[in-house]
Amino acid sequence: MGTQIQARGLSARDYGGEPFEGCNEALVLSRPDVVRSVHDAYLAAGADIVETDTFGGTPLVLGEYGLADRAFEINRRAAQIAREACAEASTPARPRFAAGSMGPTTRSISLAGGLTFTQLADHYRVQALGLLEGGADLLFLETVQDALNAKAGLAGIRKAVEESGREVPLVVSATVEPSGTLLAGQTIEAFYASVMHAPLLAVGLNCATGPDLMGSHLRSLSGMARTRTVCFPNAGMPDEGGRYGLSPESLARAMRRFAQNGWINVAGGCCGTGPDHVRALAQALEGVAPRRVPDHHRVFLSGIDFLELEEDNRPVLAGERANALGSRAFKRRIAEGRFEEAVEIARDQVRAGAQVVDVCLQDPERDETSDLTAFLERAGKVVRAPLMIDTTDPRAAEAALPLCPGRCLLNSANLEDGGGRLARMAELARTFGAALVVQTIDEDPEEGMARTAERKMAVARRAFALLTEGHGLRPEDIFFDPLVFPCGTGSPRFRGAAAETLAALRSIKAEFPDSRTLLGISNVSFGLPAAAREAVNAVFLYHATRAGLDVAIVNTEKIPRFPSIPEAERSLCEDLLFDRGPDPLGALLTRFKTRPAGPDGTPEPAVGPEEALLRCVTEGSRRGLVEALDALLAAGAPPLDIVNGPLLRGMDEVGRRFARNELIVAEVLRSAEVMRAAVSHLERHIDGAAPSRGTVVLATVRGDVHDIGKNLVDMILSNNGYRVVNLGTKVTPEKIIAACRQHEPHALGLSGLLVRSAHEMAATAREVTEAGLDPILLVGGAALTERFTDRTIAPAYGGLTAYAATAMAGLELLNRLLSPEEGAAAREELRREREARLARSAEPLKDEAASPSGKAVPPVEALPPPDRGMHLLEALDPSALWPYVNLQMLYGRHLGLQGPAARLLEAGDPRALQLREVVQEILDSGWLRPKGLYRFFGAESRGDSLFLDTGDGARTELPFPRQRSGDRLCIADFVRPASLGGGDSVALLVATAGEGVRERASSLRAQGRLLISHALQAVALELAEAAAEWIHRRIREAWGLPDPEDLSMADRLRGRYRGKRFSFGYPACPDLEGQDLLFRLLGPERIGVRLTTDRMMDPEASVSAVVVHHPEARYFSV
Repeated sequence: MGTQIQARGLSARDYGGEPFEGCNEALVLSRPDVVRSVHDAYLAAGADIVETDTFGGTPLVLGEYGLADRAFEINRRAAQIAREACAEASTPARPRFAAGSMGPTTRSISLAGGLTFTQLADHYRVQALGLLEGGADLLFLETVQDALNAKAGLAGIRKAVEESGREVPLVVSATVEPSGTLLAGQTIEAFYASVMHAPLLAVGLNCATGPDLMGSHLRSLSGMARTRTVCFPNAGMPDEGGRYGLSPESLARAMRRFAQNGWINVAGGCCGTGPDHVRALAQALEGVAPRRVPDHHRVFLSGIDFLELEEDNRPVLAGERANALGSRAFKRRIAEGRFEEAVEIARDQVRAGAQVVDVCLQDPERDETSDLTAFLERAGKVVRAPLMIDTTDPRAAEAALPLCPGRCLLNSANLEDGGGRLARMAELARTFGAALVVQTIDEDPEEGMARTAERKMAVARRAFALLTEGHGLRPEDIFFDPLVFPCGTGSPRFRGAAAETLAALRSIKAEFPDSRTLLGISNVSFGLPAAAREAVNAVFLYHATRAGLDVAIVNTEKIPRFPSIPEAERSLCEDLLFDRGPDPLGALLTRFKTRPAGPDGTPEPAVGPEEALLRCVTEGSRRGLVEALDALLAAGAPPLDIVNGPLLRGMDEVGRRFARNELIVAEVLRSAEVMRAAVSHLERHIDGAAPSRGTVVLATVRGDVHDIGKNLVDMILSNNGYRVVNLGTKVTPEKIIAACRQHEPHALGLSGLLVRSAHEMAATAREVTEAGLDPILLVGGAALTERFTDRTIAPAYGGLTAYAATAMAGLELLNRLLSPEEGAAAREELRREREARLARSAEPLKDEAASPSGKAVPPVEALPPPDRGMHLLEALDPSALWPYVNLQMLYGRHLGLQGPAARLLEAGDPRALQLREVVQEILDSGWLRPKGLYRFFGAESRGDSLFLDTGDGARTELPFPRQRSGDRLCIADFVRPASLGGGDSVALLVATAGEGVRERASSLRAQGRLLISHALQAVALELAEAAAEWIHRRIREAWGLPDPEDLSMADRLRGRYRGKRFSFGYPACPDLEGQDLLFRLLGPERIGVRLTTDRMMDPEASVSAVVVHHPEARYFSV
């Protein structure tokens, strides 16, 4: 509808005046004839269903045009127009249908906030009422970008049906971004799990991309959906002019393939698909059998991530520590209002292996509903696993469920009051799409909590009948909890209770095979010593799994392994669980009476606070940190001795493990965060300034704004006992000299990214020497090499010079050089190593005379500029750019992951997944707002220069350097020369993702969040590069040079396409003078990028480039 309206060239008057221009929905009032003509054209082309002109028809969206109060009227009229068109086109043999279009609105509950579930549901209610009143035959809740929005839409439609008394079929369709997920992060599987409770005519995919990227998602959806599937893609991806390039034939061919594969029941078109596309679709799909709708009892859960409960992954682990009744730490954080820290407990459970997170805020001293909503508002956005809402209060459940983004578990319901509460919980589960946990409890005054297997089964049968026959739940919506009683209290009442629970598990699995089972494992060991509890829990979990347990509620951070428990102790645990012998409890207590618990349930010697502190640092864990520090202080340990003792020993060990490739950068930063937290805790006990290992001045040299590497060095050194003075970026030699005189550092660290920065380091080193200063000089940076350091920087400096390839290498160098014991020997060793390297490559660095040899670049066929307008991209979607991110650069170079990043992520490597969680947190935060702009220019080459047609009849020269030997290449060689007629073109581009990043990263560092601070800058850098890659692809397509269909994204990131983009400051053009002209022609200030006095782009996460299309263009160094 939208593209068809745009093609009609309407004026503001057509829309009813300037305030409404662009509001397509307003046309149903001002120009209903235009809307009707669109419907007629599609119906004539063969459409069976046409959508109303109401994609943005909620009061929420119409309010942007001042039309919120006319939403009902607009939707009713739109439905009437579409219904009238369908009535005229219908025949008895072929009826036509009007679908009420309900778009995603302009807000996402999960991402943007500021809009509640209830508010959004009411917006959809108003829209649905208008569509139903106008006669819509069915409703399309389409282009869903957030599962929570979809659930709100379903709730609003349900209320409208109740109010109007008219029910029509409903279709829900999501839009999956090129990144492979909805905008809010859910996969298509997680999305379907979120809406599968609704009685849908069909579910599917639309918009976002052309059909090329939909196949794998459709295949997954078609295998899951217990209803029909629909697919109506865009006609490819739009260009900057809003034009869609996929032909009717190409769209029809792709959709026919989907249909022949048995993936779809309904086909159509979205943005850019006109009547010709529909006509081609109708012809291509004629005679193709529709997909068979499967009937299955598979069990799906979802949060942001998806989980299917299968025999192969049994038992699924539900983390139990986000529970105010079972975790003192969690309860304390909630009571103190530290909800973000409480959420971290839930995330810790997931990191430790929890596939579901049990959330319980039932504190009798607090308002459960208030606490539950405050917690879930935060947890729902960052805890990716499905949630289990653990409450017996239907009011709390009703408040909580709208905050859960997927299909969660509602725990728990029972028959304690005879069935009223069960009915209410079932209604909530059905309304919000949750699975329901049912406990074997009824109203029996003596045995309400069923203890015997027989009683447990009786309650389960009764509940199952009520839920499936009276409340509309399917068997797979039900999870039975046959209750776990403590076997270690000594109460005769509970002797043998564990065995009864296991027997009930087997019976439930046999009698209700499509339902699932759940147990709170740790209840069985309540009252026992800690070491005994872990062992009993492990043994009970083992036997419960064998009995058919599907979900185990456990502390995933502390699950002992059953095989690790000595056989004798295993036997004692089984005696207690199965009530064997005269006094199984006494025998167990005797065995475990004085034994502390170990990490795997195995006993280990108790460790003192110093050892515990050392372990905190080396493992990067704050668990027990404060307690260990306070214990040492209470024992009289001076705080500085603690810093210089176990804390620094721990960081030294972290450095050694990093050197042995046992740790990655992210894990080092976690240890640094622990170190910082420990020092912060000790500071109030330290009189005066704490002594340090030494003072280091850090600076990014003049002309360079890149500081991610330098900031990483800062974090590593400052948390390893060094006092760091970080001067920032673009630091002149004068400022560096002044800082050295003021702070008298032991070492000076210089950093820079670009080729010219290496030469600036040499110049700065020379000036520092001439100023009579000689701290140890450490240098590092992407363009710097040890060879350049040896041959150029070291000779320019009067003191000791060392090259550090990484932050950890710099730390190791400083530790050795400043060690009272090893320092002198280490300095001598560095000098000898440099002399040996120079001797091995004795040829001096020199400018080679210009070589007459060289390989001529064949002239290229000229391509004139496709257009001459400025393409301004002020709101690039990070999810659309993400497939273009070089994961190896991000995870490998910046975050230190060792090995092929993509393969490690796919294989589920724990370190890779932890890093991905950090990266995902950054992407979900909304901190990154990538932007870009580009423009084509007529161009020709003359010698070593390009001459650009700037549109005013004049040509502006852009010179480039040429290689002095070898092939003697120059960037100008890749543009058709004036001597052969010129007439060629180039493109200039700027992309950025750095707006506000430096400030945000600095704030995060100040908060002690070192890893996320570093990762934020890394993601911004690579997202800017991805934006440049994305824009470059658009440029190639505009030139008529699309990438081959079989070109993989990996090959695209390797530059295996036609043409290249060259950036100033890099080997083919190391000088930055060209930036002046590029900025004058493009004006990147409009996207927040400015040029410093040294011609560096600010913010750092920015990319500029000159793009050529020559097929033999390649990268080289001058």
